[in-house]
Amino acid sequence: MNILSADNLKIKEYIKLAKHKKYRDELGKFVLEGERLVLDAVKSGIAPEMVFCTDKFAERFDSPYIITEAIAERISETKSTQGIFAICNKPPPKPPSSDKIIVLAGLQDPGNIGTIIRTADAMGIVDIIAVNTADIFSPKCTRAAMGSLFHVNVVNVKSPQEVLEGYTLYAAVTTNAADVRSVDFDKKSAIIIGNEANGIPEEILEISDMRITINMPGNAESLNAAAAAAILIWELRREA
Repeated sequence: MNILSADNLKIKEYIKLAKHKKYRDELGKFVLEGERLVLDAVKSGIAPEMVFCTDKFAERFDSPYIITEAIAERISETKSTQGIFAICNKPPPKPPSSDKIIVLAGLQDPGNIGTIIRTADAMGIVDIIAVNTADIFSPKCTRAAMGSLFHVNVVNVKSPQEVLEGYTLYAAVTTNAADVRSVDFDKKSAIIIGNEANGIPEEILEISDMRITINMPGNAESLNAAAAAAILIWELRREA
């Protein structure tokens, strides 16, 4: 089927899903842009409900909606669109089942969140707990995660205690804490990473079992949340 206008109802739905978290939550759907992300979703068992693409990619998908280059430019959130888009159903979250877990507490930058998900996936972390974070299904986050969103189970909760009974909780802070390199992580461990500007909320700090930090001999006062998470994930996996 050819779609020739951005006023098409299916195109309007795509745009609304891309822009509004509330609408994504209501419908239980999210959008993807780019050949790699769409194909990664298919390989991971997340069959797109609808695929939109320009005619040069039509043979790569079953029954896609063919759109014009102008529509592709209209709905794209990247500077140079590939002309491939999809609407997918959100995969249902599962209870965490692994011994090594990352907790994201209040992170709001979708680029940081996506990068942390990608790093966790690369290092074999399969469960992430999200507490009051930005939407992992926003287009910016899915692009930053580079397909890893389909390999990592992300569970949204109000408090880590809801799903982490029996885990030792390690709060990553900047001062007055044990150097992460000196820590022997327990078998069931979860590292908590806080908000980019304000750190870990006090109510979550209070339930943590131990505070840890990354020793920084240089002049920078702090690390980007995604960079800090990469170091912490490495150390957590080193004990696995």
